Amino acid sequence: MPRRLLTIGVVSIATTINVARADQLCGHSFNSIAQLYADIRKGGRIFYDFKTHFVIEDAQATWVFLKDSQPASPAALCRRTISVNGHFDTKIETRCNGEKSACDAFVAKYSGNDWRDAPQK
Repeated sequence: MPRRLLTIGVVSIATTINVARADQLCGHSFNSIAQLYADIRKGGRIFYDFKTHFVIEDAQATWVFLKDSQPASPAALCRRTISVNGHFDTKIETRCNGEKSACDAFVAKYSGNDWRDAPQK
């Protein structure tokens, strides 16, 4: 009588579980850009309200947050001066959850010195 070889296949099913985890921007942990904005806005920081964005300055960084009406929103950028090997350098970190082309434009505009538009009246 012929012997039958029984092959058992093992199926591995990978599942992805979305677990909320904190992101970091310029040393600040946050779960959403809205939460980051609220945290940075607290305290005695200098605040500017422009037509398309908010700018918040503190001792460590300058922050730019786009308003909801902007295509790249929600988006945040922080800009700070750091010391590297005895020289000062500008470090820019960004988070943008909008469309890629809008996010690229946001980063290009606000990474330079063009973030100080006339304040909205």
